[in-house]
Amino acid sequence: RIDMASFIAAANLCDEAVALSAGGSEPRYRFDGIFDEGEDGGSVLTAMSASMHAVLRDNGGRLALTVLHNDLAAPVMTLSEADVIGPFNWEQTQPLEQHRNVVRGRYTDPSANALYQLVDYPEARIASPDGIDRILTLDLPGVQSASQAQRLAKQALQRIQHGGVFTATLNAKGWALLVGDPVEWDFAPLGWVGKPMRLVERTIRPDGVSDCVFAEENAAIYAWSAGDEKTPVTPAAPT
Repeated sequence: RIDMASFIAAANLCDEAVALSAGGSEPRYRFDGIFDEGEDGGSVLTAMSASMHAVLRDNGGRLALTVLHNDLAAPVMTLSEADVIGPFNWEQTQPLEQHRNVVRGRYTDPSANALYQLVDYPEARIASPDGIDRILTLDLPGVQSASQAQRLAKQALQRIQHGGVFTATLNAKGWALLVGDPVEWDFAPLGWVGKPMRLVERTIRPDGVSDCVFAEENAAIYAWSAGDEKTPVTPAAPT
């Protein structure tokens, strides 16, 4: 019941070296932590997934691990209005109260100063549209590198800037998609040409059509997966 190929691909992505601005390199993602048998399994999986920018999914009845990375240049397919059956819904931006502009939290410091206690990592921040800070707390107890923690925080904050959600019912083309697949949309009703998205939910109905939810994607989200450059998080271009 485990999709071993997905775990192998995830491990390879985690093991790739990324450059550090201070010199040298480190594995892209590494998890170091201890759990006991009394802890909730869901919280353990969440902590492990957060440390590698990954999601655990059901892939045709098997557990698949996907490390989110910039695979947008190789979409599984291109979809258009001809593939949509019935009405659709496009939520371009999330409600203002959910639009966090600061990501901060703690990581495990293995140095002699902290002795594996949780300490703050450098926060990621962007200007708030109304001047009110809204904070997303992202604690990473399984991360022992401040640079890895900040890279994860920047990616989380950049993803918030591209938070559009597209919901539609697809024809039989939806059968060929798996949750996590990147796609492109050429969708004239909304003026899209080659808009990248990722399938995050899919339900195949008895009549053969698929109710699908797609999340907006952007290459900028993965700008820090190859290194810890001091590049700031950038707002999404206005539409």
